[in-house]
Amino acid sequence: MMGNTEFVELIEFTTSDYLNQPLSEEEVQILQTEFKEKLEIIYGSNGRQSIKASQHVGYVVLPNHVISIRPKILEASFINMIRHALDLPKLMTEAFSVSEEVQRLKNYYDILVKFLLYLIEPLLQQGLYNSYGKYEENLMSVRGKILFKENLLRNYNRPDKVFCNYSELTADILENRIIKYTLFHLSKGHFFDDSVSVRIKNCYKRFDQVEIVPIHSDYFKSIQYTPLNEHYRPILRD
Repeated sequence: MMGNTEFVELIEFTTSDYLNQPLSEEEVQILQTEFKEKLEIIYGSNGRQSIKASQHVGYVVLPNHVISIRPKILEASFINMIRHALDLPKLMTEAFSVSEEVQRLKNYYDILVKFLLYLIEPLLQQGLYNSYGKYEENLMSVRGKILFKENLLRNYNRPDKVFCNYSELTADILENRIIKYTLFHLSKGHFFDDSVSVRIKNCYKRFDQVEIVPIHSDYFKSIQYTPLNEHYRPILRD
C-alpha cells in the first residue's frame, strides 16, 4: 500500500476538483512528458491544481497521486470492453468477484490484475512447471561434467574444488521468473479492492523456489512452447 497517496477520480473530457495536495515537481514532469496528450494540469487563480482528461480512460499511478479516469459512457460494461479490446478470457461471475467499490469506480487496473490472477491461481493449483536448468558452479565434488579450462583458472591452488557443468530439474525457469517478477511489482501497488492485494501476496509466496530477477521484454520471445508448458502461454503473452 502507498502512504500519503491522494486518489483523483474523473471522467474523460472532464476536469477534477482541486487537488488536496499539490503535484510534486517529479509528478509534473511525468504528466508533461509521458501523458501530455492525455492529461493536462489546470492551475486556478488561487494557485491550486486540478487535472483535465482528454480522450483517455485508465489508471495513472504517480508517486503521490493515483488518477482514475472513467469512460464517458458509464452505462457500458467496462469489464467486457477491456476483455474484448485485449482479447482476455471470459470470467465467470463467481471467479471474478468484483467488489461493489471496484464496480463503482470502474477501475481498469484492478480489473486487469484480476484477469491475471484468474490465470495464475489455477496454475498454482496444478503445480509450477519444472524444467532442466543448466548450472556452472565451483563444487566440493564432481557433478555432471568438469569444465577443465575454467577449473584450471579458478582452482589452480584449490584441490578441494572442482568447476562443473550440470543440469537439474527445477521450477526456477524463465516462465516462472517472469510471473514472480510481475507479482513482486504488483505487490507494491495500491488496489481499491483489498482482496486483490491478499491474492497477489498468496500467489507470490508459492514462488519461493524461484529466483527474483529483472525481466525484459525480449525474454518473452525466447520462450519455446511445448505441450508441457503450453498452459503458460495465456499468462505470458507480451
